[in-house]
Amino acid sequence: FNAAGIGGNGPIGGSGTGGTSSITASDPNSAFVIVTDVQTGFSDARNTNAILAANGNGGSANGIAGNGGAGTGGTVRISALQGGEVALPATASPFSLLGAIRILAQGIGGFSSDGGTGGTAFGGNGQIIADDGTVSVGRAQFSVLAIGGRGQAGNTNSDADGGSAFGGSRSITATNGATINAELPFGSAGATGGDGDGIGTARGGFAAGGNSSVTVEDSTLNILGNLAIATVARGGSGAVGGNTTDGEARFTSSNSTVTFLPNAQGDRSLIVDASNRGGDGIDRGGFGESGNASVEIRGSTVTGVNLNILADGTGGDAAASDGTGGDGIGGLATLTSNPSTIELFGQNIISASGTGGSGGDIGGLAGTNGVFVQFTDTTVNLVLDGIRDADVEIRAEAVGGTGV
Repeated sequence: FNAAGIGGNGPIGGSGTGGTSSITASDPNSAFVIVTDVQTGFSDARNTNAILAANGNGGSANGIAGNGGAGTGGTVRISALQGGEVALPATASPFSLLGAIRILAQGIGGFSSDGGTGGTAFGGNGQIIADDGTVSVGRAQFSVLAIGGRGQAGNTNSDADGGSAFGGSRSITATNGATINAELPFGSAGATGGDGDGIGTARGGFAAGGNSSVTVEDSTLNILGNLAIATVARGGSGAVGGNTTDGEARFTSSNSTVTFLPNAQGDRSLIVDASNRGGDGIDRGGFGESGNASVEIRGSTVTGVNLNILADGTGGDAAASDGTGGDGIGGLATLTSNPSTIELFGQNIISASGTGGSGGDIGGLAGTNGVFVQFTDTTVNLVLDGIRDADVEIRAEAVGGTGV
């Protein structure tokens, strides 16, 4: 299923906007079952081996001071409603990157030319919805990432800035007695700024994390291996590294049963990650401010999970002898639970730390918004995973960057 939008190349790159690619099964007599993943080598920008795709790719510029085209992801949606069932393949095609089924609504900015600015990128909208239905997905990459276009200085101008990137919206919901069975270790609503080019004042692209959530209400969620809920942003590199901010990563379970089972490698983690990092620079590293990461459990049973809640902010490094590292600000990491039972495996971490980037002259500042943990009428059992001790580390550190 492919609804890609591809901008053309030219003196100024054309914009590309993805459409809508969706699968829906509704009512108890409906089932949409795909047995095998994409079996031929779709490797062009339109599909990139995705079984469901709505990518938007900006075109590249080839003129003087030509800006790259904007890339805007579209919408990918899987819905099982009112007793319907949707099942994607249990295993990925041998052609697939990461060995995973791909569900993509990514935005990718085009390259600039001769001193223009790389194309801006906007991640798309991705939804997996089970409302009184059943969705089954094998090992998959579910991504609405935004990647800003690279700035290219060429021969006419000395500097070209990287394109900005804004992460999309990615949600997984199970409601009204629904069931979701999945392995979702890959995919993000994050952003990566484009790299700048040149020796003067070229700036790396700005990057802002998007929104990524999993919501389970009066339903069942079964995860094999890892479940990643990420909005990670990275600023582009340049003479001045790109700044980063924003991102909201959330997991919520209400009156539900959530079970994590180990995959063949023994992985069984819930990773809720809104960490951001400023881009590396020559004169100055980018500002790295994390988004917020939260887990809320209400009236639920959660078993077999290794928990990682991350909201770390890291400033970019500056390579010049008189360079200044970027400031790093941690976000807010939250874990709350009321009458529930939670079984945690191995070493778990809840972190909202800030780390300043290193500089040839001055290191970056650091700060954090902190960690909040609250249990009410909740039982938490720590279980050895057979390799490491069972514990929970809560960390809210601020570490300034190194300088002279």
